[in-house]
Amino acid sequence: MSSTYRPALDAVPRITSWERVPAYLYTRTELGRMTPLPATSPFTIWRSVMTPARTQHPTFAPADELVTGHNLATLCQVFRLNEYDDRVMASDRISRYGSYLRSNKAKFADDWNDSKTITTDPAEFTAAVWQVACGPIMSPPYLEWLPDRIRQVDTYLSEDDGALIARVEIAVPRPPELLVLRGYREWDRDGGFGDTGYFTPEDHLLKHGPAMLTSTTLLLPVPLSALTRPAAERDDPELPDTTAAKTAVWRLAEWLDEQLIDVLQALDAAQAGRA
Repeated sequence: MSSTYRPALDAVPRITSWERVPAYLYTRTELGRMTPLPATSPFTIWRSVMTPARTQHPTFAPADELVTGHNLATLCQVFRLNEYDDRVMASDRISRYGSYLRSNKAKFADDWNDSKTITTDPAEFTAAVWQVACGPIMSPPYLEWLPDRIRQVDTYLSEDDGALIARVEIAVPRPPELLVLRGYREWDRDGGFGDTGYFTPEDHLLKHGPAMLTSTTLLLPVPLSALTRPAAERDDPELPDTTAAKTAVWRLAEWLDEQLIDVLQALDAAQAGRA
């Protein structure tokens, strides 16, 4: 999203030095971007219409916000952390996600170190906490993407330099060149049980004809500033710290929220124009 339309972070003090930000809580959006937008700017108008009931909060989530049991949505509501379920469904009455982190501790092992400690690589740490937070490992997931068009969001490490890359699959309309082909089913929009989205047709429906499901895949290199410094539990260096893991998920979700909103809005606008 253009920096021209970055929303003001209400009630957040202007931060001018990294030293004033907790080690694994800072993001690239805190410094020098607190100037409010004009009330008539396109993004300000859009946000007031799309998120009227949402409580605004900074683009970094203080640790106490991540353990309150209240759901957290990213600024443009592309992602949500299901903190309420994380608390009430937790077997230890603290964090269901924390339990899954402990049962998947092998994903955090430092393969380059014989000592039993978690990785010290922010990219590896963020990739692991993101994977655990999503389905199919967690069902229902701790991290959820909200727009119907988003089919999948996962991450992998670059074979070139080990950097983190986010991969996002978004359902899109068939291009004009393919619209002339008749007899193909589109994405199913009803997933049952009141769920809406873009779903692969069930096998029995293919007896009536083939399906052509179009999507686009975004590959987004994640900057170091959107990653989180790994942290282990104080009493067990083999286990990731739950608050640090939640912070890593939140920070990457906030960064991806900013990268994806223009794409999603463009697709929705195009669909509205065809209606």
